[in-house]
Amino acid sequence: MKKIASIALFISLIVLILSFNNAEIDNNKFKDSRDGKTYKTITIGDQTWMAENLNFKTPNSWCADCEKLGMLYNFEDAKIACPEGWHLPSVEEWQTLIDNLGGQDSIYYKLTEIDSNSFSSLFAHYRTVDGKIRDKELFAHYWTSTSGVLDGTTFVETYTINKNQKSVSKIGFMKTSGFSIRCIKNKK
Repeated sequence: MKKIASIALFISLIVLILSFNNAEIDNNKFKDSRDGKTYKTITIGDQTWMAENLNFKTPNSWCADCEKLGMLYNFEDAKIACPEGWHLPSVEEWQTLIDNLGGQDSIYYKLTEIDSNSFSSLFAHYRTVDGKIRDKELFAHYWTSTSGVLDGTTFVETYTINKNQKSVSKIGFMKTSGFSIRCIKNKK
């Protein structure tokens, strides 16, 4: 009987561990010494992400409700906007986040939950290459540090969360567009 109870306890523990989908959540805050703003952070797997859009002013950043939604950055500023000890995530780091949260099929809901234990992606606006602010409340666009060339045109990979389609996609955009940033903490 004790052996059966021990096996049942062991199985229960394994199920509990697997149910977290490798998402070890650690609610912390980070204070940016450059401007004194404080950001919620979340640890998922072995990655620590800002759980809010960056809101640090750079020469090529724009604001259209920045206190709630954060600043928009062109790619050149996005590469330098994260505070010391943090960086603009690569496509590979985004994919690790997606994998740690259960994969492509469940990622939309896990990224868009708004509470103290989540990534809390907001459907923000973006800035087009011709300078127009568009689509507040329909998409969330996040720069990555990964760029490429297609038909002679340089583009940068972004992760786009689409509210209408309830999807998360990797899409290439021009470097002069204006998108949000979620910084990821450097690994020690």
